[in-house]
Amino acid sequence: MGAGLGDIEAMIAASRFDDALRALEPLDTERLGAGRAEVFYGRGRAWLGKSELPGSVDADRDARRAGLAFMRVAIHFPGHKLAPESLFRAGQLCQRAGRPELAANLWTELVSRYPADRAWGEPARRALASVSTRPAVDAAAPRR
Repeated sequence: MGAGLGDIEAMIAASRFDDALRALEPLDTERLGAGRAEVFYGRGRAWLGKSELPGSVDADRDARRAGLAFMRVAIHFPGHKLAPESLFRAGQLCQRAGRPELAANLWTELVSRYPADRAWGEPARRALASVSTRPAVDAAAPRR
């Protein structure tokens, strides 16, 4: 018998990210229906954890994988309770990757799509207030 989602959450909490990813593989089937949102979310959490490990040589790749997993929740299961958090985390990963405009778009979507969600809407509003989406001024560009 394979690991359940509770076991996988415990693996993620214990920083056993590779074990969690392996345990999630057999759970990713169409038969799960909306339960796949939790599989995608678990993958996102595991890849995010891997990307934050000190000395990770694949941190950028793992962060991109985390972002994709979180976006799968938001896109395929917009009514799921994990969708707002997934949008927020995907925005954080975009900001971390140096893409503040994409982060702002995701946080704006979160705030507009889930206006009553305080747990993730409030942090998204704060993030939007602090993110700079203005292009950097190129010092070498000629001035007029």
